[in-house]
Amino acid sequence: MNKSWSFAASLLFLTGSAYAQSAPQQNAQTGVETKSAATTSAGPKNVFEATPGMMRPSPKGKTNPACGVAAPPNTNPCAEAQKRALTPLNAQPQDLTASGSQLNSTSTPVDQSSLDPPAAAPFAFSPVNPDTSLILLNGVQTATRKASVGPVRLSTSSTSSAPSITNVSPDFGNPGTVVTITGTGFGSPESNSYVDVFSTQTFEYTNWPVQEWTDTQIVATVPSMPSGKVYFEIYVAGTVVQGTSTFTVGIPPAISTYSPAFGLPGTAITINGSGFGQSSSSNYVSVISAVTGQTSYWPATSWTDTEIQVQVPASFAQGKVYLYVTVAGLETIGTFPFTVGTPPVIDCYSPGFGPPGTLVTINGSGFGATKGNSYVEVLSKTENTWMGWPVSTWSDTQITVPIPANTPIGLYYITVNANGLQSIETDPIEVGFPPVIADYSPGYGDPGTQITINGSGFGQTQGTSVIQALSAVTNTWTNLPVSSWSDSQAVVTIPATMPLGKVYLYVVVGPLESIGTFPFTVGIPPSITSYSPSTGPAGTVITINGTGFGSAQGGSYLTLQSVTNIYTGLTVISWSDTQVTVSIPKLAPTCLSYLSITVDGLQSIGTFPFQVTSQ
Repeated sequence: MNKSWSFAASLLFLTGSAYAQSAPQQNAQTGVETKSAATTSAGPKNVFEATPGMMRPSPKGKTNPACGVAAPPNTNPCAEAQKRALTPLNAQPQDLTASGSQLNSTSTPVDQSSLDPPAAAPFAFSPVNPDTSLILLNGVQTATRKASVGPVRLSTSSTSSAPSITNVSPDFGNPGTVVTITGTGFGSPESNSYVDVFSTQTFEYTNWPVQEWTDTQIVATVPSMPSGKVYFEIYVAGTVVQGTSTFTVGIPPAISTYSPAFGLPGTAITINGSGFGQSSSSNYVSVISAVTGQTSYWPATSWTDTEIQVQVPASFAQGKVYLYVTVAGLETIGTFPFTVGTPPVIDCYSPGFGPPGTLVTINGSGFGATKGNSYVEVLSKTENTWMGWPVSTWSDTQITVPIPANTPIGLYYITVNANGLQSIETDPIEVGFPPVIADYSPGYGDPGTQITINGSGFGQTQGTSVIQALSAVTNTWTNLPVSSWSDSQAVVTIPATMPLGKVYLYVVVGPLESIGTFPFTVGIPPSITSYSPSTGPAGTVITINGTGFGSAQGGSYLTLQSVTNIYTGLTVISWSDTQVTVSIPKLAPTCLSYLSITVDGLQSIGTFPFQVTSQ
């Protein structure tokens, strides 16, 4: 049986019948669009039928890795097919890989961009929006909301060290794009080491030409091939690399922001981004329910290349869904959750750390007057597993929970689940005593600058501890080179490759990291030495003195950030390297705000308050 035909046979097993994907149809009662199943080969492409002429021959005669009990756990196109089917017909239960009553999960969170969600259990992603753990479902990596299950048929998990993929960059591009695949155990180039991808559009395997192959990195080029999502199948000395890694051939649409993050049926959602094109039958917004795993299509009320508006359909079931925009067959990359309903809100909690036994007080709203079936749950950053914390007291605005005695030290994310809805915020708490940053200097400097960080709890020797910098420009983490280390002081150097802009410093000791925001500016930022006045209504002219503003404004700007975290751009009247005059616009919030100037992407350092008054 060749690889493509095996895919078709497995799909028929999953759905119970062949079907064709038709255009979305709107339910007159609910307003929700669905795609119907058809048993005819007529209609649009993507027809999944057991017709030998339909399926392409398989290169190398390999068996299909995506479906079937014997499939290696490295790809996920079967799950993609389930997602297309929306509701698989007569789907049969599949075995879970488990130990005792716990599902096997990955040791680190998996980002949505590297794992396509299967229909049965949709998501696994980083604790920015913690929701699930990874499991093995019929040998294919998939995800589940809970880390514990009832009776299951046990199987043995592989513990042998094997080649693994840690990152694919970029994750989309046209033919000709050079793709770097990083990982471990790739070995040296061999005749039976190669890169294949499986297309969810054509159901063909395509070999990608390799330019570079080392033990930790493979560089390949996207050949001429149809647009759409593909799954990597990399062979190292004839052995497939386990893991699910995807790439989109083409330039998919991109979601930059959306609001609001929750709302009842009838709520209008504005999705901003790029590459949305114009309204057409091939462009649509879809959501996958984290509750049912089913896909629905939400009709757009307006559509432009940079903004789409959709409305939560009437009678839509409450719970978390994930937003996708599809344009000409290409789907947005990333995880964009929206909660249908009004979830509980965590306003604050204390303390932010403590040993097992510490009583944590959670304040907020929408918890419910009594606990009922509601609960508090935390996600371990280290283990990527969920655990419930016992509740001591419960009211609509406050919950107290003790940290259980057997909780391992580390970073956790707190959630409140009330009436089936989960709090949205990211609320970390550390079990144990994390390192503390007291101060650091200097506050800015070019690459090569040494930073002295003072504090406590760093440990007498560095060991495996690190100083990390999170770039506000690239949103990537960098381990800074350490030149000296003691329990109360560490000295690090800004690498030559660090991009200019703001970074945030963290001391990481074991599973614990410092708490707080400690910004450092890579580069020489502008400096504000004085300004006047410090209060006034809209229309007030402010004179700002300092250095490093530049002789002309160019792309530089000034902002007021209110205590309610609203940013207002100020109107520039004049500009020189040492003095700028601006006026307060009419729409500035009437409250205390803070003044800053940004030149060539570098923001002034310091606190410069300005009180906007009423007219």
